Formats: sequence, structure tokens, C-alpha cells
Amino acid sequence: MRHKKQCPECKKIFYHIDNRRKFCSNICANRFNRMFGENNPRVKSQKWRISNGYRVKWKGHQRIYEHHLIMEKHIGRKLKRSEVVHHINNIRDDNRIENLMLFPNNKAHLAYHNYLRKL
Repeated sequence: MRHKKQCPECKKIFYHIDNRRKFCSNICANRFNRMFGENNPRVKSQKWRISNGYRVKWKGHQRIYEHHLIMEKHIGRKLKRSEVVHHINNIRDDNRIENLMLFPNNKAHLAYHNYLRKL
């Protein structure tokens, strides 16, 4: 028996044998169930989200870390792709400028961690 349904994403009417199917296509399902993005109601309801311990804001499909924004404001320019912002006390959501340290690249950042490990 075929079931008549309306896709919650594109509002198109479709027919399907399986009553459990909710979307007309995988494209609509992925668009509706997308984990990240500014149109996701879970993201819209929060100004900042915690992702892997960091405070993150989503702008379209791009994530913006709060500690990057704070460091950019402090140094007065955009960060280079190679630059790494480090949290001195290792608390990822503590974004006070006195807790942030800027490294020119990841190699220098890892060397700093190796130095601390030897202490």
C-alpha cells in the first residue's frame, strides 16, 4: 500500500510504500537534519554553543571560535591560517585575553606543549 506524505523540508507531496519514511529524498533529509548551520533551530536558540569544550558560533557553514575573535580584536587584525591560539590554563571556554597565547604555527605550539611536559 502506498502512503501519501508531505516532505517537511520542501513541502512536496510524495508517495512511498514504507510508512516510516518522512522525506521525499535524502537531499531533503540531510538538509532538514543537518547538525550545524545557522538555520538549525538548535543553533538559533543559542548565541554560543560548546563544541569539544570551545565556545563556537556558526555563520552559515563556517564555525567561528570565540577565542579566535578575542585574539583578533586584541592584536587588531585577522588571524593567519597558520596561527594557533592556546589556552594557558587548558580550560577551553576560559576566553579571557590574559589566558590566551598566540603561536605563529602549530609546530611552535606543539614545541611549547613538549617543553611543559618536560618540566
